Amino acid sequence: MKKEIVVIFVLALFLLSACSTGEATRQKILPAYDDSKCIDSDNGINLEEKGLTQGKYYWSFAAKEDYCDSGNRLIEFYCGRSKIQKTIKDCKILGENYKCEEGKCFKPVKLKNRVDTLVIVDTDSFPELTEEDVQDLFKLAEDYWLFPKTQTKFNILDVVYFSLAQNEWSDLLIEYFQEGDKVYPEYVVVFKEELVYGGHVDVFNPKTDFEEEMDYCMEFKYFAGNSNNAKKVVPGAIVNYGHRYGICGYGDDLKTIVSDVSLGGQCKNTDGIPCVWKNGYQMCSNLANDFFAQNNLLLSAKTIVHELLHYYSNDIAYEHFSTLCAFEKLGWDPDKSWNYYLETLPAAEPFDSITVEYAGICPTTWQDFIDSKQDCGK
Repeated sequence: MKKEIVVIFVLALFLLSACSTGEATRQKILPAYDDSKCIDSDNGINLEEKGLTQGKYYWSFAAKEDYCDSGNRLIEFYCGRSKIQKTIKDCKILGENYKCEEGKCFKPVKLKNRVDTLVIVDTDSFPELTEEDVQDLFKLAEDYWLFPKTQTKFNILDVVYFSLAQNEWSDLLIEYFQEGDKVYPEYVVVFKEELVYGGHVDVFNPKTDFEEEMDYCMEFKYFAGNSNNAKKVVPGAIVNYGHRYGICGYGDDLKTIVSDVSLGGQCKNTDGIPCVWKNGYQMCSNLANDFFAQNNLLLSAKTIVHELLHYYSNDIAYEHFSTLCAFEKLGWDPDKSWNYYLETLPAAEPFDSITVEYAGICPTTWQDFIDSKQDCGK
C-alpha cells in the first residue's frame, strides 16, 4: 500500500510540474475532468499560430483561444506556473506589414486564385465597423457569388481606417504606394455611407510619379478599353456597409420615417405599398420575402462582387444582366417575355432568379473575369 501511495504522489508531482516552466504540452484536447494540467495547442507564446489553451484560469477551469482585438493586437494565451496566462502583443513587432487576423499574426502575401483587396473604412460613416465585420462581409460575398462562379476568393491585404471628411481616399492610396515592401492591391473597396444606390465603381488613378510603382502583376488583369492602361489604375468601389434593402415610408433623407406606406418611387416604383418592420427598419411588404431581405448584409456583399466584375467586361454594352445580355449573348428568345425566363428557368438555391444568381452581371462578363487570369509566378 505505501509503495502505491509513493508512485501516485510522484506521478502527481510530474503532472503538476508540466507547465511550471512556461512550456506547454503540445496537445489539442484536455479531458474536461482534469483541471490539474495546462495544455497549449501552439506550444507557448507563438504569435504566428492560433492556439487553444486549456487549464486553470483564475479560479476555474477554462479553454481560451488566441484572438485579435480591434487595435491589431494579438491576445495570446499560454501556460505558466501550471495555469493559463495571458499576454498582449502588437503584431507589428514581427514587421511593419504584419497584421492580426483569426487569432494569429501574419504578413499578407499574394495568393493564387485570390483578388488582393485593400479595404478602407470611412470613420465618419462607420466609426464602429471592425475588421471582423469586414471579414464576415467578404466571406458572404465569396460564399454566395465569387467562389461558386469562379473558384476564386478575396485576399484582404489590409483594413485601413480613414476620415473621408478630411481627406480624399486617393490621398491614402498614394501614401500606401509610397511605402516599401507592400503587396499591392488588385481591388480597393471603400466603405462609405451611400444612401441611395448602395455602391458604385470608383477607380484610383495615381499621379504619373507612381505609374512605375504600379507596374506590378495583377493575377486578374481587367479590361479597360486599352489593356495597356491596366497598370495605371486600380479597380475600386464605394460600398455602403449594411445598405437597407427595400426601404419603405422614409423621407428624402432615407432615415426619417414619414409614412407607413411606400412613397416617392419606393417598393419598385409603386406608391401605397404597406410597410412592414424587418431587419430593424421599415421594409416594403412586397419585397419582404426576397433573397436580399434575409439580412441587411447580403446586398452589400453582392455590391462588392458586382462592382468588381464591372472592370472585366470585354464589351461595356453587355456588362449587366439585361435584356440585351439575355437576348444577344445568351440566346434567349425575344418573343418570350423576360418574366417567362425568370419564372421557368431553374435557379441555383438559394437564389430566387438568375438576376440575383449572377449579382446583376451578365454571365459572359463572369467568363471574361475568369479568362482574365494570368500567371504572376511566385
